[in-house]
Amino acid sequence: RENEIKDDLRTITEKATDEYFMKSAPQKDTFGGVEISTKYDITAVDKDGDSCSLSAGQSHVLGLSYVAGCRQITNTHTFLFIDSPLHNISGNFRNEVAIVLAKHLPPGVQVTLFVTESEYKHGDPDGAAPVREILKPTGKIWREYEIGECKTDDGESTRCFKVLK
Repeated sequence: RENEIKDDLRTITEKATDEYFMKSAPQKDTFGGVEISTKYDITAVDKDGDSCSLSAGQSHVLGLSYVAGCRQITNTHTFLFIDSPLHNISGNFRNEVAIVLAKHLPPGVQVTLFVTESEYKHGDPDGAAPVREILKPTGKIWREYEIGECKTDDGESTRCFKVLK
């Protein structure tokens, strides 16, 4: 019975991971889906079911999709920290991932994104909007901080957090 339960959980996780990946992966039309082996190797496959090599951005999205899939099937409602969720993804693909991220952020769950200024505040010359402009109107952002340079009382330079308006 234990193996049946493990297989069921793996299959459900695979389905949830596949759902997120196929909604948000850069160049998602080239993929047929996601497979998770019995040893929990996670692989993106083409439409024929063959393993695909992934770009850094696609690999990053696959990892985020797996985390989202695990959270979905376990109903884990704890806070979540994500470091640089969009750093390997450029242009309009970054915007697509931001849209999916905003749409699927769990309600009532604190999600903290650690992002660089270029990853969050800047678009690109080809017309991709800054991610901040996508996330801010969704009402999912409670507070934004920026790490800046400050001076201590004795004149030393240090880093501090500043609340953005």
